[in-house]
Amino acid sequence: MRSVMIRVLAIPLAVILGSVLPAGSAAQEPETAMLRVRVLDSYDGTPVVGARVGLVNVDLYALTDVARVASLSGIPPGTYDFEVAMFGYAPEVATLSLGPGAFATGDIRLAVQPFALEEIMVEGRARWSAQLQLGGFYERAELGLGVQLDRLAIRQFNAIELSEVLERIPTRPGFGGFINPVPTPEDVDFAEELPEECAPGIFVDGSPWSGYIDDIPLSWVEGMEFYTSPSQVPIQYLGDGAFCGLLLVWTG
Repeated sequence: MRSVMIRVLAIPLAVILGSVLPAGSAAQEPETAMLRVRVLDSYDGTPVVGARVGLVNVDLYALTDVARVASLSGIPPGTYDFEVAMFGYAPEVATLSLGPGAFATGDIRLAVQPFALEEIMVEGRARWSAQLQLGGFYERAELGLGVQLDRLAIRQFNAIELSEVLERIPTRPGFGGFINPVPTPEDVDFAEELPEECAPGIFVDGSPWSGYIDDIPLSWVEGMEFYTSPSQVPIQYLGDGAFCGLLLVWTG
């Protein structure tokens, strides 16, 4: 391929070592081959560090070092599928034949290849809710009446059921507003704030609720409001049960 330039040199070892061996000594020919290549970026020639260079059919690999070089030794003679691969680059492949004592060398230039991601579907929901707006949720939050939690604030509790959120609703003064932090241990919970044998009034989407609170799937809840003082309870919800506290649940 155009980016793979490998030279295979078959130089007898006796020629290389003849000048340094004592007279009368014979150099033994090697039975294996060697490979040494440089890997460069095809655009600007910068070194590609960490590229994998290898012979696929014998599972023999090496990585390029900081000098952009990868070396393989002890390669049995034969014909191989030569491959160079690096994340973010198109791989380069070639067929390489090596004989006994062969030394292969060359430069490999890799072209940048952006990788494709599978399709990602993102479903978003606006934090502002028409249901909460119509129910007066935002208006009461701005006035600092009771405790308001919207959908995102509720999610901070990492709860599975609505009752788990109620156990940790912050009710001490200063927690007005519908965006509240996750309460700290000293925060007073729902049960501790109410008098004994006094059940709070519960309304779901503006209507009285007489069922079990966890019958309402938490994933349906757009917002919650909790009032412990009758003076704070919205006038439209005053009545039996409101003097023991009031829980408003809004679903969407």
